[in-house]
Amino acid sequence: GYRVVKLWKREQNVKKLQVTTAAAVTSVAVSGDGTRLALGLADGSIQLTNLADNKDAKTLTGHTAAVTGLAFLPITKDQPAEKPVLVSASHDKTIRLWNRSVATAVGTITTPAAVNGIALSKDAAKVVSAGADNIIRVWNVADAAAAAADPNKPAAVVLEIKGHAKPVTSVALVYPAGAQLISGSEDGTVRQWNLADGKQIRSMNHGGPVTAVDVRPDGQVAASASGNNVAKLWQLKDGKQLSEMKGNLS
Repeated sequence: GYRVVKLWKREQNVKKLQVTTAAAVTSVAVSGDGTRLALGLADGSIQLTNLADNKDAKTLTGHTAAVTGLAFLPITKDQPAEKPVLVSASHDKTIRLWNRSVATAVGTITTPAAVNGIALSKDAAKVVSAGADNIIRVWNVADAAAAAADPNKPAAVVLEIKGHAKPVTSVALVYPAGAQLISGSEDGTVRQWNLADGKQIRSMNHGGPVTAVDVRPDGQVAASASGNNVAKLWQLKDGKQLSEMKGNLS
């Protein structure tokens, strides 16, 4: 300005919104359009919140144990009210489907073991579950709705992926192709799988129990986090470790 120079410092970590919950948060998901927040809670409930103003909150009940996985299905403008918009998984050994007009599940998949996390296929037609019994399972989303309509027709497993020696803690799809899957386990490994047939592509040793995995949108790099306070980045084309993150971020 006229005879004036000002130095500005941009504030960091500014809180934009705070959501209060009735129990500890055990899983989180945001809708594709960025308008809705789903929080899975330790008491088995799911809290839905409008991110624009933190209003219009809704509580979904049905799970009887901690909700460990959440994923929003694609939503269209003219979508029927009964069509599912959210998938949830829990330690109660179920995966449930929810629509936006009711607070009860419109579809249920009963699993052989507690579920520690979920991922949706690229077309959202299948849900992948991380099992506490060391097994990754693939299910048809449509079968869950059919099972709700007729309890005598429970959802069947499409594919079982075995290889981990301890509970699978997390799963993530490799985009943009969506043909591969990344998993993390308490056995200390991060594994890369072919989603079509469940065959292992490679295994990467994190060096501690893996608690979470994710994949970069371009499908080139995966990240894993561990209870040993270390996060790592992996190059998916060859399994090479790119970096190790620990200590102070700066």
